[in-house]
Amino acid sequence: MRDPRKEKELNDISGLRLKALDVTDPGAIESVAKQVVGSGGTDLVFNNAGYGLAGALEGLTDEQILRMVSTNMLGTIRTTKAFIPHFREKRAGLFINTTSLGGLSISVQLHLPRNQVGG
Repeated sequence: MRDPRKEKELNDISGLRLKALDVTDPGAIESVAKQVVGSGGTDLVFNNAGYGLAGALEGLTDEQILRMVSTNMLGTIRTTKAFIPHFREKRAGLFINTTSLGGLSISVQLHLPRNQVGG
């Protein structure tokens, strides 16, 4: 979670600890995993980062595409990898992975003149 202080409901649940994390930063992922394991560990990692991009594919920059892949895919993979050793050692643990619906579906819109698409 980018800013746990903004979360209203989850902060009120007993036994639940939220950690600030930018999943596009591999160093931050490793640091948070070490903090969590060092403070007694965890039973659950909830990967919930994700977003989508809309618009014409040719209008997206490489930077936009890479940031989306880094968030939606690599962030989940890196966070999971960081906690697997902890879960293996304790022989228990649960990963829950969700993402933005926009991150799961890609809508490509082609805007071509009619005569270029056979019509």
